Amino acid sequence: MSMIRRIAQAVLLTLLLSCFATAAYANEAPLLRVTFLDVHQGDCILIRSAEKTIMIDAGDDNRNAAQRYIIPYLKKEGIKHIDHAYITHPHRDHFGGFIDLVKEFSFGEFVYSNDTEVSSDEERDNSDPERGPQDGLIYAQLRDLIVKNNIPYRRAAMGEMLNWGKGIKAEVLYCDARRDDSDYRASETDKVNPNDMSIIIKVTAGNISYLLTGDAEKKPESDMVALHGSKLQSTVLKSGHHGSKTSSSHAFMDAVLPEYGVISAGTGNSFGHPTQTVLDIYDYHKMKVFRTDKDGHIESYTDGKTVKFVTDNSLLEFAQKPKVISLTANSATIQWTTNKAGTTAVFYGENSLTSSKVYDHAIKTHTVTLTGLKPSSTYKFRVESRDPREIDKVITSEGTLTTPAGASDPLPKIVSIGANLDKLYMKHPFKVLVPVKNPANVAATSITLEVYHSAICPTNLIDKVKFDKLDPEETMQSAFPTQIDWLGEVELIAVLKKGTKIIDTASIIVKLDAKVMLVDCIHGNKDYYTGRFAGMKMDLFQNYGIQMRSISKTITYDMIQDAFVIAIPHPTLDFKKEEVTALKKFVSGGGSLIMFGKSDYRNLSNPDMFNSILKGVGSKIRFNDDQMCDPTDNIGPPYRPFIKLFPTDAITGNTKKLLLRDSCTFINSTNKGLVASKNLFLLATGDDDAYNSDADNLGDAYIYASHTPLLPIPVAAAEDLGLGRVACFGEALYNDNFYTSPGDLDTAMFNRNVIRWLTLGKEKTIRAVLEYIADLDNESDPEVRVDRLAELSPIVIQHLRGKLDGDASAMRNVDELFSEYGDSPSLAGLKRQVEQLHRFDNLHSGN
Repeated sequence: MSMIRRIAQAVLLTLLLSCFATAAYANEAPLLRVTFLDVHQGDCILIRSAEKTIMIDAGDDNRNAAQRYIIPYLKKEGIKHIDHAYITHPHRDHFGGFIDLVKEFSFGEFVYSNDTEVSSDEERDNSDPERGPQDGLIYAQLRDLIVKNNIPYRRAAMGEMLNWGKGIKAEVLYCDARRDDSDYRASETDKVNPNDMSIIIKVTAGNISYLLTGDAEKKPESDMVALHGSKLQSTVLKSGHHGSKTSSSHAFMDAVLPEYGVISAGTGNSFGHPTQTVLDIYDYHKMKVFRTDKDGHIESYTDGKTVKFVTDNSLLEFAQKPKVISLTANSATIQWTTNKAGTTAVFYGENSLTSSKVYDHAIKTHTVTLTGLKPSSTYKFRVESRDPREIDKVITSEGTLTTPAGASDPLPKIVSIGANLDKLYMKHPFKVLVPVKNPANVAATSITLEVYHSAICPTNLIDKVKFDKLDPEETMQSAFPTQIDWLGEVELIAVLKKGTKIIDTASIIVKLDAKVMLVDCIHGNKDYYTGRFAGMKMDLFQNYGIQMRSISKTITYDMIQDAFVIAIPHPTLDFKKEEVTALKKFVSGGGSLIMFGKSDYRNLSNPDMFNSILKGVGSKIRFNDDQMCDPTDNIGPPYRPFIKLFPTDAITGNTKKLLLRDSCTFINSTNKGLVASKNLFLLATGDDDAYNSDADNLGDAYIYASHTPLLPIPVAAAEDLGLGRVACFGEALYNDNFYTSPGDLDTAMFNRNVIRWLTLGKEKTIRAVLEYIADLDNESDPEVRVDRLAELSPIVIQHLRGKLDGDASAMRNVDELFSEYGDSPSLAGLKRQVEQLHRFDNLHSGN
C-alpha cells in the first residue's frame, strides 16, 4: 500500500511540475504558448497550440544555433515533430539552423517567402553585412534536404490564413509581394534587400495577439500601415531586425500600439543591436521589453484574455532587506534595495494592512514614507516589489514599527503640500508649495524644509530651505521650482526638520500628463503615417514632453479641445466650414496651429486651403503662391537656398542655419508684403539677394521685388492672437531626414523652439491677455480689432467674475489691475462690463 502511495505521490508531483510550466501562468491551460529562443544573433520562435507546433526561423548555422540552443530545448520539451516551419527571408541567421533540424526532426511543411534572391556573388553580398558569401550555397543545401526528405515546400501568399489549431487565427500580412506580380522580372543586377521579403504573421488567440515581423524594415512597415492600418494593433511585437534602427518606425508603432516587445539579439553582437534609438521608441510607447541577450529564452503564455511571460533571467531578490531609516511621531520612512529594477509597494496598518502606497515606476532603491501615522502606535507593514514585465516574479518582506510619542511643546508643522498649477505636464516647470506654521508661543529656530519626489533620498531632493526663525503663530510658505521628466503619478514629499531630526512630513500624489500635438491626416496628407514626422516626434517628446498623435476623422472641437498644438501639413483636400469653426474656437481658447506649405512648382501648392483657416482664426498671415530662391547661397539650384536670418530669436532661439528645398513665402491679408509688428513675428527670412518667383507662371504670386523699399522675404512667420497662436512654415521642415542626417543644419532646434512657444498659448496669465487687449487700440485694421476684442472679452470677464464673488476688496484689486494700462479705450469698455456684472451679482446675492 505504501508503494502505491509513493507512486501516486510521484505521479502527482510530475503533474504539478507540468502544470507549473503551463497553466500556472493562466487560469486554465493556455490557448497558445510562444517561445522566443535565445539563439545568439538570429531568430527562432516556437509556437504551440493544443493541436500544432510551429517554428519560425532557426538561427544561424555559423553559430551552431541548432545544436547549441534549439535541439536541447526541443528534446527537453519532448518535441519530435514540427507541423509548420517558416523561413521568413533568406538570411543565414534565420534559416541556417534548419539544416541540422531537418536531419533530426520530422516536419509537416516548409513555407518560404523568397528563395531566388539568395546569391553567392561576393561583390553583391559585401553590400549586405548580414548576407555571407556562402548564403546561396547553404540555402541550396537546405532546400535539397527538404526535397530529399519529401517535406512539402511552398511559397507564402499574401493574406493567407494559416491553420495553427482550433481557436487560433494566424494570417500572413506581408511577404515577398513583388513576386505575386506576373509582370515582375528581376534583372541580374537588381539588388533586393532580403529583410524586405520577410514573412510577417499576426497570430491571435482571443483578445491577445502577436505580430511576428522577421527582419522587416521601414519599407514593409510602411506598406503594412497602408495595407492594414489599425488591423496591425497587437499585444506583443517581435521587434523587427533584432531591434535595429532600420525597423520600428513611428508610423508602424502608432498602428501596432504593442504592450510588450521581444527583441532577439546576441550578447555583444557586432551590429549594436538593439539600438538606443529603438529602445527610446519602445520607451515612448511605454512597452515592457524582453531581450534574449539579457533574458535568455523567453516563454509567453496566453489563455486569450491575458498574456504572461517567464524568462531565464535571474529572479528578483532583495539586495538589502527593508529597514526603517527614519521615524517620527506621525511618519516612518522604509527603504530597501533589489538586485534589478522592480515596482514599489508598502501595505500597512495597526491591526490589518488596510493602507498602502504603490508605485509602478521600476527602480532598484525603494524608499517609501508613510505619513499620517499616530504617535505611540505600533504598525504592521509588508513591502513588495515585482518585476514589471513578469508580474509573477514578486518578493515580499514583513515587519513592524512603533512611532514615538509626540513632542511636549508644539513644534512647527507642515500645513499642506501642493502645486501652483491645476494641471502638471512632464518636462514642464511648476512649483511645489509648502506652507509651514509655528503653533507655539515662542519662536522656533534651526528649522529646515526639504522637498523630494518619489522617495526621500539625496538623488530625489528637489530643494530645501532653512528658516533662521519662525515667530510664534507665524505661517511661512515656500515655493520650490521643479519639473518631472516622466509621465504618470509622482509622490511629492515634504520633510520638516529641527536640526537633523525629522519633526513632520506631508505628501501628495500628483499626475503628470504629456502636452499633446495633433497632426492632421484627414485632408490628403499622409506624411505622418509614412514616418516623415518620426524624428520630430521623438525630439519633441524627449526635450519638452510633447506627445504627437494623429487626427484621422473630421475635425470637431470636442476632438481637439485638450490639445496644445495642431499641425497641418500641406493639405490636398479642403477643410469643411464646421472644421474651420472648430479650429477658430480652439485658437480663441489658447490653442495654437502650425502649418507647413510648399512652393507652387508645377502648381502643386494649395495656399487657399491654408488661407481660409488663417482668415477664420483672425490671423493676418497668408501663404503666398510662389517659390523662394537665392541665387548665391544655395545647395545647387536657387530654389534650394540656405536660410541664415532669424529676426525673432526670442522664439527661434540660437538657430543659425536652415536648408529649404520646396518653400513658398508669406504675405499679409491684403496680399502685400508681410511686415513684423508687436504681435506678428518674422521667424526666418532670406538675405539681401534672395527673391521669390511665380514658378507655375500663373501670375498668382505676390513678388517681393515689386515693393519699394525691398522687404525681407519671410519663409516662416508667427502671430500671437491674444490667447492662441499660429506659426506658418513655407515647407515641410518636419521631414525626418532633417533629424536623421542633420549635418550643420538647425532644423530640429528651430522646430522645437517654435512649437514650444506655441504650447505656451494655453498658459497665458490674465495680465498678458489684458496687455494684449490694450495693444488693440493701436490695431490699424478695425475688423481685426473688433473680432479679437469680441473673442477675448468673454474669457477675461469670466475669469475676473469668478475672482470677485461679491468681494469688495477683490473689486478694488481689479480696478488696480486695469489702471496699470492707462486710458486704453478697449480696456475701459471691458472694465465697465466687469463692474456692471459685479453690481448685478451683488444685487442678486443680497449683498
